[in-house]
Amino acid sequence: FLDGDVLATVGHSPEQGSSKLIVWRVFEQSPEIQAEKLLEVSSDSAKMNRVLWHPFNPNQLWVLHSLGGGNNNGEKQHNVATLVETTKIQTTTHPEESHPVCRWQSPSVLMEGCVHLNIPGGSLEDLAWSGRDTRHALTVHSNGQIILWDLKQSEDAVDAASALSIAVPKKLAVISESPDTAPISRCLFMPHENAVRLEGQQDTLTSCFITASHKNSVLTLWSSFTTTPGVLPVKLQVIKLANPSPSYALDVCFGPAPQEASPPSCFILWADRHQGRLLAIHVASQWSAQSKALCVGGDYVVPFVLH
Repeated sequence: FLDGDVLATVGHSPEQGSSKLIVWRVFEQSPEIQAEKLLEVSSDSAKMNRVLWHPFNPNQLWVLHSLGGGNNNGEKQHNVATLVETTKIQTTTHPEESHPVCRWQSPSVLMEGCVHLNIPGGSLEDLAWSGRDTRHALTVHSNGQIILWDLKQSEDAVDAASALSIAVPKKLAVISESPDTAPISRCLFMPHENAVRLEGQQDTLTSCFITASHKNSVLTLWSSFTTTPGVLPVKLQVIKLANPSPSYALDVCFGPAPQEASPPSCFILWADRHQGRLLAIHVASQWSAQSKALCVGGDYVVPFVLH
């Protein structure tokens, strides 16, 4: 780590029904690594379960959380996402530790006017922030919908449960997959400007992206979103495991590539949560005539075994 790095932890107490998000600064104080609390966000009823940082702005992060229901009543939790902007939230001072504390104004709304991603009938399963333009966020939902949002265009709305005002970003595009055959669980952006076979499209909004289904055991590579009305991304490749494990962790790894060098290498990392195996799927790319990286597709797999 680097001295002064900032990280976030989130936890939930099933007994008390409360959850807490803490933003920390970690630093070295030889011979130990120390940490101090920079911010605490707590709720007695909203179950926060994940944090997603802005790609380069440490004052913005998404919190994925539930709106209630859940295991106690045999109901399935409905998950949504709230944008936390640390420079705008209202805080008080912790009585003992002196760090700022922000408490949720209701079980469903962090604070009045906050940005909220929620659709009826579709629990939010995952969210990805576009690295090309962070005004765009991608979400996948339990009803099979894949949605691209524009965070710079939003409408005022009222949260039905609390009657507090919220901001709802504009939906730029919606892809509808069957929730029965493809329960989508993950979404990730890749570095490719578009697909090789769609090189003629010059009006792209995002890079290519990946969705995962069936507990991350089935991957789908998609082309880019475009500004052309009615033109949706197309499936480039579907990658499946022959004998899948019960569940997998999934991530994408890539780095910058100078235009005079080889096209950027991109690996999809497939980690078996049960057997300690890791598969790295290489996604091939090539330069376009405009020196932009184009996705060719997965071409080989590197297996790892963790002992």
